[in-house]
Amino acid sequence: MRYLCFDIECCDGQHICEFGYVITDENLAVQKKGILLINPKEKFRLTGRRDGRDIGLHFEEEQYNAAEEFDRHYDKISRLIKHRPQTIIGFSCKNDKKYLKRACQRYDKEEIKYFAIDLQAYVKRLWRGGRISLEALADELRVVRDDCLTHKSDDDAEITMRCMRALCEREGCSIDELIKKCNKDDFGFFLDDIVDAPQRVSKNERRQGLAVFLERVKPTTKTENAWVAGKKFCLSKIYEQNRTKDCMVLIQMLIDAGGRYVQKVSECDCYVTCAEDAEDDKKNRRYSAALRYMATGDLEAVRYDEILRRLGITDDELISMKLPQYLYKRK
Repeated sequence: MRYLCFDIECCDGQHICEFGYVITDENLAVQKKGILLINPKEKFRLTGRRDGRDIGLHFEEEQYNAAEEFDRHYDKISRLIKHRPQTIIGFSCKNDKKYLKRACQRYDKEEIKYFAIDLQAYVKRLWRGGRISLEALADELRVVRDDCLTHKSDDDAEITMRCMRALCEREGCSIDELIKKCNKDDFGFFLDDIVDAPQRVSKNERRQGLAVFLERVKPTTKTENAWVAGKKFCLSKIYEQNRTKDCMVLIQMLIDAGGRYVQKVSECDCYVTCAEDAEDDKKNRRYSAALRYMATGDLEAVRYDEILRRLGITDDELISMKLPQYLYKRK
């Protein structure tokens, strides 16, 4: 397997002036290293930027201005990125994609589309912190970088690969195993947390995670259940928040049995009442709405233990059930 890591520097936070890269073997040992200086045809604005961060570049402005423009480097950059088979590893890949897209549009070139493993995004989720720089990650992992220069794009690419190797050692996993971990989107990380460390997941994260789940959920098997089929169900909001993982498993079972799930009482056929409803009924607007609809006979109410009985499981069995693997795939 060949791995490619590249880094882009800009003259003003928008226009490319440097493209550095390293190509490694399956052990992340560097096989080739290169750097392309690019004339951005824009003024260099390295200090006093609106975001408060100054840029430090390795080469002099005159060297960039003497270089060829992006369109003369396009073919080589495109070949590097589109080479197959290879896996692209990067740091803050979202920005690099944005810079490349802008350059391609400017020179009327086909956009260079690619998928990359973003080490920054993974570490941010792993450590549950804010924005982390490559330098800070290297220091945390005790990566040797005395022979590399900060903000020299080919050196930054090599430091990223060294961080990848150091992270494998810290996590006790292979490169492929770490790539699989990095390959999850935010929802994949949410699923990990809600299963392994639910106490770390805030109410807002639970709400957002459940919303993504409801967009992605689909039948996995066809389970014949005449009572469930065709009905729209709604659960207690408190149950959704307190037992989010179990709630998702239950919704999956209802959908597999031919039912649907909605979060508005006015749209459901059957409201599943839970013990949690009565604990805080004054603040539980969903439960209050259900009571009004039940009073007029417009809504069927079923106890939580009854819905489990009709699905043929117990609460303990529901708790032990795992989420389907298709949910973890990156969208």
